[in-house]
Amino acid sequence: MIHRRRICRVEDVYIVMDGVLGGLGSRNATLRWRLGGEDWVQVADGLRGRVGREDFRVLLLGPSAATKLIVGQESPPEGWESRYYGEKKASPLLLVRAEGVSATAWFVSVFGPAEQVERCSGIRRFDAIDPEGKLVLAQCPEAPWLSQLGELTEGNITYE
Repeated sequence: MIHRRRICRVEDVYIVMDGVLGGLGSRNATLRWRLGGEDWVQVADGLRGRVGREDFRVLLLGPSAATKLIVGQESPPEGWESRYYGEKKASPLLLVRAEGVSATAWFVSVFGPAEQVERCSGIRRFDAIDPEGKLVLAQCPEAPWLSQLGELTEGNITYE
């Protein structure tokens, strides 16, 4: 099994594409995003919060996955950071867990200022996954960067 990550920046928005490639049969996949900022709340397709003075958004697209916002969980230990020796501080963590994904699966996480990320929300849902594991996106004129995803993922993300 191979993990591939592609990162693309459009204006102040970062698009992170994580590919789980190869192997036989289906498997479980987990992404962990450590978050800065504060006031994070879970919404249907990701998170909303504040970073500095700016409203911030995390949009999650890809195979159906369970998401959970964790801050300072003791067992199992999740949602902590230790920037200095002997220091332990609760820190927001977004846990994304997909079960039974195909041998080739792509997850797309979009991070950035809420206003800019909201323009991308029209591209969803990425539920249409063909038998070869390619992610098929709906066209969205508000997200012109979609056409670049195919190149960045060697054709494993396409749009119709």
